[in-house]
Amino acid sequence: MRLAFVCSGRPDNLKYLTNNRNMVDELLTKHGWKVIQTPLFNISDLNKRLQEYQGSNVDEFLFFYTGHGDVSNRQQILKLQLENTEISMNDVLDSIFKYINPKKQAIVLDACYSGTLKDLALEKDTEFLFSSQ
Repeated sequence: MRLAFVCSGRPDNLKYLTNNRNMVDELLTKHGWKVIQTPLFNISDLNKRLQEYQGSNVDEFLFFYTGHGDVSNRQQILKLQLENTEISMNDVLDSIFKYINPKKQAIVLDACYSGTLKDLALEKDTEFLFSSQ
């Protein structure tokens, strides 16, 4: 199965979040992907949605986030800015591997500071695309 989680964060001053999610959803669906598209409110939302596919044979997984990002200078951890909270990319990656453990995965982040993850070393067969540093 090819599964994608297409999400967005807090909409403050970003008027194209829904449009961005819809375009990615449409393109992936057209090419046979199963798409979970949603605003993301907290890590529990992500976990709940991924748990629905726990035990499924996920060959390829795409995590697409559009929204605000921030980096913790002390820890060099990218944080996705959600509606009333923030979550670290480390937590997102932990959830992906805990619940679905795909054979291959791609992480696409359309968020400020996402390029700070360029030196991130993870599991093999993980591809990253970042919009900015």
